[in-house]
Amino acid sequence: MTTKANQNSRKRGQHEGTFTYLAGRNLWMARIMLDLRRRSFYGKTRDEAARKMDAAKRMHKLSVDPDSKDLTVQQLLGQWLRDSEPLWAASTLAHHEYMVRVHLGLGLGRRKASTLTTSHVQSFYGDMLRQGHSTALVHHANRVLRACLNRAVKAGILERNVSTLVDLPAHRVKEKPHLSALEVQHVLSAARGDRLESLFTLGLSTGCRISELLGLQWDRVDLDSGTIHITHLLKSNKEGWFLGELKTERSRRHIEIGPATVASLKAHRSRMAEEQLRLGPDWGNNLGLVFVTEFGTPIERRNLRRRNWKEIIERSGIGKHLTLHNMRDIFASLALGNGMNIVTVSSMLGHRDPSVTLQRYSYALPDSGREVADVMDHVIAAAV
Repeated sequence: MTTKANQNSRKRGQHEGTFTYLAGRNLWMARIMLDLRRRSFYGKTRDEAARKMDAAKRMHKLSVDPDSKDLTVQQLLGQWLRDSEPLWAASTLAHHEYMVRVHLGLGLGRRKASTLTTSHVQSFYGDMLRQGHSTALVHHANRVLRACLNRAVKAGILERNVSTLVDLPAHRVKEKPHLSALEVQHVLSAARGDRLESLFTLGLSTGCRISELLGLQWDRVDLDSGTIHITHLLKSNKEGWFLGELKTERSRRHIEIGPATVASLKAHRSRMAEEQLRLGPDWGNNLGLVFVTEFGTPIERRNLRRRNWKEIIERSGIGKHLTLHNMRDIFASLALGNGMNIVTVSSMLGHRDPSVTLQRYSYALPDSGREVADVMDHVIAAAV
């Protein structure tokens, strides 16, 4: 007759572990070899012991020590960053590392991941707001934490993702820095003579992302028809520069450019040809990029900001602090403020849908209250 103990102490498949009923202790024991060490897990039922062992196996696959009963949120975040690093661009990794190091790690890092509650996370976000941090930063913090905890749930380390249950603050739209048409002209006048003058002209006239401009290739520029085709972003990792995928499918787009911008690009192309001729075989533009350094190599965004953009803004005399990304905001604000259709502007910006554009730039829309009132009055008066 088969007893409860010997019936359930049989080995499972290789690397699946074994189960033994300890009658004297009224416990089930699951055992498995991990890293050449035999690990034991106990439970009042066979299923409980199995769950503990399976969780340890999943943690082992994630390079998390299954013996650590004090796994912290900081350890979980650190492992998530390390494992996800190959999947991200360098800038994305830097943003996530900063969020973990400066905010999540300090606020939640010491807590045990298994005992983290919605109240802990909610309280942490409340502290961020009381310290003067923006609602956008709180939303960013939750996106990072949610992604990390989602992974832990899928791996069986955690039973649920508490970050999905918190109440996030209403995302207040902060008015972006914007310029008048005259101020834009001052900026472009200040850029005149800069070897990358055409980049700033193109950025202000199209609203393209900086990474899209820096990744623009000459074979994606049609100066005869006055169009550019946005198909890639310039990215970098430890191995060097490469052309990466765009943020969304809607980011892939054709953009028409005006005669002044076409003329600027033609002058830029001539200047690049002279530089290439001067350097000969040392010219390093292997990707066929439109905007490169004096040596033909891809441009680092921080160098562009420090060596070109910052000086141009100072020379312009507009008295405002502007980032490179603000060229995109300036384009959107001017276009919408001058009555351009929001669907068209959204398409040029490469947003996934016009609601994103409306959320970010609603402040730039002209007040059409009087116009609407006049139209409706005309309809009503005709019926009276």
